[in-house]
Amino acid sequence: MSNLYLHYVLDLWFERMVKNRLRGEARLVRYIDDFVICFQYRSDAIRVQEALRLRLGKFGLTLEPTKTKLVEFGRFAQRHAGKHGRKRPETIYFLGLTLYCTRNQKGNFKVGMRTEKSRLRRSLLSLQELMRQIRHYAIGDQVDEINAVLRGHYAYYGVAGNLRCLVKVYRAVERYWKRMLCSRSWAGRRLTWEKYNQIKARMPLLKPKQGCSTLCTEVHREERFEASERHGVAILSDGVGLIDPQDIVGEAAHSCEDAGISPDAGGVFA
Repeated sequence: MSNLYLHYVLDLWFERMVKNRLRGEARLVRYIDDFVICFQYRSDAIRVQEALRLRLGKFGLTLEPTKTKLVEFGRFAQRHAGKHGRKRPETIYFLGLTLYCTRNQKGNFKVGMRTEKSRLRRSLLSLQELMRQIRHYAIGDQVDEINAVLRGHYAYYGVAGNLRCLVKVYRAVERYWKRMLCSRSWAGRRLTWEKYNQIKARMPLLKPKQGCSTLCTEVHREERFEASERHGVAILSDGVGLIDPQDIVGEAAHSCEDAGISPDAGGVFA
């Protein structure tokens, strides 16, 4: 329902009323009630930030202050991080993923992605609870249950550059499952790593592989940072940030539906 509502309240308003009044390029990427608006110029982002509050207010909606953040992010962010007393650019949280500034093997800028720490911790706790609940199942049934959860985790977080976090989950599950097998009985306490590895060889735990997942943004607004006019700017829903449009849209737009253009539900942008 919120997806349909925001299609008219936000998507069409932005496409028909906002984009053609901006100084530079701008794009909106949204998934349900999480979105990011990317701007070429900071001045455009400041104007839209206020207009967005007014627009949402007309429909009884507000941006969540604790989940709203304005950050400098993009290919020039590293260069200016020192001006604000930071060693590196700030990061952005996208539906369980942390987006950060990095470079590829050719030295060009790219958006790095890894599992957000709180989500990683939550996933590990959930897996540990599952293994406690099923520790008296047949070993084959335990493996099926654990692998089903791991498969879902890998499918969601299996984005390029996030293999280290996936391996961290696999290793944690590997250690904790042995601990649960040892706790099944007094005899289980004699389970050595050699015997445990034999069990895994017959019934292996699912290992991570790099893949793709849906990527969207949250809107945040906490602080505003100065940026060169050459920087991009973005308003994120669960927030607001400074981003190069190509940096984020190139990574995320393919995973979200393009906003359609049809009669607007109204709205004013000045």
